[in-house]
Amino acid sequence: MRCRTLLAASCFALAAIGQQPALLGGNGLVEGRVVDMRGEGVQAARVRVVRHDDPTKALAQAIADGEGCFRLAKVPELRQLQVHAEADGFCTGVEQLGSNPRAVMVSMQHAVVVRGTLKNRRGEPVADAIVRATPHCRSLLLVRCDARTDRDGRFELAAVPLAPMEFTAWVAGDGLARQVLHVASACELDLQPNVPSTTSLTVEVKGLPADAPPVELQLWPYVDGRASNLPPPIDRVRADATGRWQLTGVPDWGYSVTPSSPTFAFEPDSVDVKAGQGPHTITFTATPLGATSLVCRAVVRDAAGKPMAGLPFRMRGPASVAFAEATSDADGRLAFASPLAKGAEAMIYTTDEAWVIDQDKEIGGLPDRSFMTSHSFRVDPAEQLSLRVIPACSAHGRLLLADGRPAALVTVAMQIQSNGTPKWMAMSWAATDRDGMFRFVGRHHLAEPVRLHVDGRAGSCDGEPFQLAEPGTKHAAGELRLQEPATIEGVVRDAQGRPVPGVCVWLRDWDLARNRQASGNVLETLTDRDGRYRFVGVPAGGAWLQRFVGTSAKHPRERAVEPFEVEAGKGYTFDLELPGN
Repeated sequence: MRCRTLLAASCFALAAIGQQPALLGGNGLVEGRVVDMRGEGVQAARVRVVRHDDPTKALAQAIADGEGCFRLAKVPELRQLQVHAEADGFCTGVEQLGSNPRAVMVSMQHAVVVRGTLKNRRGEPVADAIVRATPHCRSLLLVRCDARTDRDGRFELAAVPLAPMEFTAWVAGDGLARQVLHVASACELDLQPNVPSTTSLTVEVKGLPADAPPVELQLWPYVDGRASNLPPPIDRVRADATGRWQLTGVPDWGYSVTPSSPTFAFEPDSVDVKAGQGPHTITFTATPLGATSLVCRAVVRDAAGKPMAGLPFRMRGPASVAFAEATSDADGRLAFASPLAKGAEAMIYTTDEAWVIDQDKEIGGLPDRSFMTSHSFRVDPAEQLSLRVIPACSAHGRLLLADGRPAALVTVAMQIQSNGTPKWMAMSWAATDRDGMFRFVGRHHLAEPVRLHVDGRAGSCDGEPFQLAEPGTKHAAGELRLQEPATIEGVVRDAQGRPVPGVCVWLRDWDLARNRQASGNVLETLTDRDGRYRFVGVPAGGAWLQRFVGTSAKHPRERAVEPFEVEAGKGYTFDLELPGN
């Protein structure tokens, strides 16, 4: 099963953790499709590639065709790029460019105008403040809508998606204004600081010279255990010339604070503080990048202990954007100008697809399959690392649609057999080209069986299990044919029978034989302006539905439809009714 925006974002995050992150291919080509929440192409959508920190500047742009398909050439080979899509009547669709940039699906939701007034605690209008709207659900994870208030405190958010939304604004001296609202139509909103439990956050960065450029701090709050957002200007702030920053009147939530600078590394690289334990004082120590004290040295050898020359390597933190590169010399030696401070978690991997790092890793006595292609360690420049490389495994094949045509721009997952639930877990991804061809490269050998799995709008299939038991194994998967996709759709209505836009509908899998939830996976979509929802490309098996307004159901196991069997190629219609208050 595939949730639109949620799965794309999740796969991007998993790819960053589970396999070495890739830049765009050498030709800088990005292809994809813009769709609405029901999976239908949005024709003539305006598509741009931008940096995540500068969305106003287009690095490449195109117009989607009548089916919502687009093709972008000569995209710069940069990290942290996003694809933005715009169309009249819709919110801006946003997707990350992950490790398989050839296939990008950008989802958009019908949108409306939300107007309102921002006031301080005394009821006076607040001028020149940013009001931010973000989805308060699992869909459209990267969508942001901002508006600046005028001298009367009035604001207009021009393209707010129909969805549960969180509206926030920071009022200097008064604190945070926050309201969660189900946006089902154009509406008026009054915002006022209303978070009663407040504390202070203080950050001190030590080790900065007097002429150091400002250190940027990114703040991520956690509200009721859920990652949330802060509005400008407190989402990204800068320490002063002494390396100090302080903010009072912030909600006493949990926070994650991460410093960044183009010229310094920080120890620790990030700090989390717990809710209800403020005031908080957080200290970081800065070390100049390129300093001798940060140089990390290593020697690379093959399985026989022979030094390996000319292999390119990359070093970064498990969740870090910054990285360093080095190539082994004739003696297999290399040195990284570490982007991370001493003690930080880091990983090293080779970008040569013919080789892979081999390091024994265990978590709770079991091999850790997520990091098998990298060498994990804590940065200690005084220690020389010993890296062992072995020939990489690969798999290739061709994916066909149910009618025999090539399945172009479809994501294929490589799954490993698990002893738990679910039985098969995704560990790597590849994208098909226009002829349906796909390749997995740079894979570590595995004792457990693996298989190829596809589920999505084009259909679903599971390949026969196979082994990558020895280093250098090359598996030819041949042709895989997709089953016809199944569709689940309907209309969500209120108690009076009226269609309700912006309702979250969840699709869950179900083990019918054992009469229990199969994996716990939740796929979400949103009803459009006519109250319609649709899940496209549902794989065969048990399924059930939930519907509600908000981020979680009041009763997590409450069913809108009892579990039922999904058959390949069939369509299912379930009109749902929202429960009364």
